[in-house]
Amino acid sequence: MRATKRTWLKGSITALLALLLFAGAYQIRGRTSMPVRPWHLEAYLNSLLADCRTAPGAWYFTRQFEEVAARAAEARRSLAEAERQWGVWRDYTPAVRELLAACLEAQSLRLRIGLRAAERRAKSQALLAGLQNELRRKNNNGRIWSRFELRNLDAERAESLAREAEYLYAAGEYESVLEKAVRAWAAWQRYTHKGDAEFARFEDPAQLRLWERQAINLLEWTKKSGRRAILVDKLEHRCLLLGRGRVEKAYPADLGRNWYHRKAQALDASTPEGEYRVKSMKPAGKYGYALLLDYPNAEDRRRFLALQRQGAIPAGARIGGNIEIHGGGRGDQDWTDGCVSLDDSDMRDLYRNAYVGMPVTIVGTCRLASALRESGAASR
Repeated sequence: MRATKRTWLKGSITALLALLLFAGAYQIRGRTSMPVRPWHLEAYLNSLLADCRTAPGAWYFTRQFEEVAARAAEARRSLAEAERQWGVWRDYTPAVRELLAACLEAQSLRLRIGLRAAERRAKSQALLAGLQNELRRKNNNGRIWSRFELRNLDAERAESLAREAEYLYAAGEYESVLEKAVRAWAAWQRYTHKGDAEFARFEDPAQLRLWERQAINLLEWTKKSGRRAILVDKLEHRCLLLGRGRVEKAYPADLGRNWYHRKAQALDASTPEGEYRVKSMKPAGKYGYALLLDYPNAEDRRRFLALQRQGAIPAGARIGGNIEIHGGGRGDQDWTDGCVSLDDSDMRDLYRNAYVGMPVTIVGTCRLASALRESGAASR
């Protein structure tokens, strides 16, 4: 009986020691392992991946994102393996290491995307500011044609693309801003290059000498004859009434829509250049008082035929006619089919001083008219 009791006591002590040992081991394991699933790390990783996937300009880092996503998938597999472990032996420590590594890579990628976005934002801001400044100062950019509203699809396209770029910049789409702004710059450069080409003849020394000589000859004619004449300066948009060797009156004028070209054929909306005469006077034309010019003259016909031989105008083109100085003018822009149009009151005044056979010289530009602008006289 006593032996049996001693045996039981030994067994109980042994069991108690085993329990204590097991409890201690379990406690030690609890301190060195992670038995609870790290939901917070999973959520943080998912948030980082979402940022990397949806951030502006993320498409540029597609390959890097795929690498980070693959690392995140490895971490999720480690979590799944830990889930399959039994009870108290479940340990998420390996999975946590995988999650932390994936979070570090995702955070690094998000930082790189953010830095690139900041760089793109700065570039977009600078490019857009330069473009907006150029468009704003288009009428004061030092070019001879800058003070005129030239009809040009490239200019309209540049302004439209600039507006789109401004909208995208406000939305934070900096990659698209750069693309739109570059396209706007390209369209604007085409516009300015075309303007330079169209107006090159207004700075050609030989052409300037010809126009100047024509203006001086007309002025001298009025001095010698004592009769009046009309001088039209296309660049200055002026119609000058000359008499006795001086400018008696200056009227602002509207011209053909393509006035900066010399008229070559019918329907080109260009105002002719050369020496003409008033062929007839109309007191009540479509636009009120009108002076019909003798366009085309012999020089116009010679030039028309030469351009046809060169292939510069179609063989079936017509030379056109019915060029007048008439009323109805002073709109916001040049609008006629090639005529010179004055304000109705100015046209009435000019008409009173006109006569059939009156000389009318139309030049690209001359010092006689530009001097009026420089002196501060009202201009278009």
